[in-house]
Amino acid sequence: DDRFWDKLEAAIELKVPALSFTFGFPPGEVVARLRREGIAVLATVATAADARAAASGGAQALICQGPKAGGHRAMFDQTAPEPGGSLAELIAQVRPLGLPIIAAGGISTREQALAALNAGADAVAAGTLFLCATEAGTNEPYRRALREGTRSTALTRAYSGRLARGLVTEFMTRHANAPACYPCVNAMTKPIRSAATAEGDADRMSLWAGEDYVVAEASAAQLLERLRG
Repeated sequence: DDRFWDKLEAAIELKVPALSFTFGFPPGEVVARLRREGIAVLATVATAADARAAASGGAQALICQGPKAGGHRAMFDQTAPEPGGSLAELIAQVRPLGLPIIAAGGISTREQALAALNAGADAVAAGTLFLCATEAGTNEPYRRALREGTRSTALTRAYSGRLARGLVTEFMTRHANAPACYPCVNAMTKPIRSAATAEGDADRMSLWAGEDYVVAEASAAQLLERLRG
């Protein structure tokens, strides 16, 4: 139980300006309530079909997640295979829906940001680039694995039961056939991941990172300026 309703009430109480949903889109009554509270509703999508479902459900903007993105894939159906196709192709498929598009996944340089904007995105989002930022809460074993730069990335269900991209670890390799069963698998592996972090054992940790990860040790403001050029 990810305590969805508790999180929703907390967001409303805090009067956050926007909520972004992934792993699916909330029912109409939730969207309507958020809109009444003045909270913008966004959806993270990895396929055109999910984008259409979110748009018809009342999403006000779409975060298009390309295949190079680190962390969990945003497919609404957790049993679905990786959809493939590039970020630019996804943007082109989603553009006709007429909603603002935020491009995400594999954006670590100004050139990549401009490419996404030129493909039709209205804005871009970067995640992996900020993992080693001064302000990031990334733990030291995680940072060290990123700095070493010797690991490739791969998609796995081993840690959570949902497809996610991270640095290849022994745990991922050993459990290559993990079932599509989120959040059960996530709950089962949490003690393992916590212990691994405490022991500094990166090979049992979930080291989420984008495919073309870039290690950048600077402040978040400096990294943002790099993207803006």
